[in-house]
Amino acid sequence: APQGEQVPVQGVTGQPGRLVQRRLLAQILESRMDDILHSVSDEVHASGCAERLDAGYVLVGGTSILPATLEFAERVFEAPVRLGVPGEGLGGMVELIRDPRFATAAGLLLAGADVLGSALPGVAPGQGGDGLRERLARLLRWRGDQASV
Repeated sequence: APQGEQVPVQGVTGQPGRLVQRRLLAQILESRMDDILHSVSDEVHASGCAERLDAGYVLVGGTSILPATLEFAERVFEAPVRLGVPGEGLGGMVELIRDPRFATAAGLLLAGADVLGSALPGVAPGQGGDGLRERLARLLRWRGDQASV
């Protein structure tokens, strides 16, 4: 990046956006990333689970797609790290959410479908339906039925 290059940064809570030096933004992001990854590493080691993570760690969320994040995480964790992308176990609109930014939401939908599967009409536990749209429709129909009880 050229010396002094600036990048636009969106404002929050109604504040206008502004230009920030790329180097400053990178320093802030690297510092926060270091704090967060070391906190995760400390918690995993304190729980005794670190020895059982032979396959390594999976990062999800929008931050995980920033350049050099996986390499940075591998240095902190001293273990393999890969990018988590939703898609397995989903049907229908999966191409719209095949992105690490949607991994948590997709996982919660699948977990909810499994938990509520036995309560949803015509859905066995562990089988949330034939596609994301159908799963959501069944969940919403079930919620509507429960609200009227």
